[in-house]
Amino acid sequence: MPAANEVVLRPTPEELRRKQRMLAAYESQGNVVESFNIELERFRPLAHYDFSRPPLPGVLNYEAWQWRITGAEVAEQFVRFEETRQREARTA
Repeated sequence: MPAANEVVLRPTPEELRRKQRMLAAYESQGNVVESFNIELERFRPLAHYDFSRPPLPGVLNYEAWQWRITGAEVAEQFVRFEETRQREARTA
């Protein structure tokens, strides 16, 4: 039974065959994907989240691993992306 805010779709036979081929491409993940119910696709709205801030206080994994980006920089890029998306939506 779907949740109140959940959308459930049943793939067509062709979509189901395509999905089976895509999952088969992940041979190393066979034990994981074999447990998936491929007969249905479930979609739920994204929970509200403030992407303009880093996800957690303190050092993030990719910062500890010395990647060339910080949580603040990731958050700044999310803000820029959203601003661009909204600007383009207004002019479309």
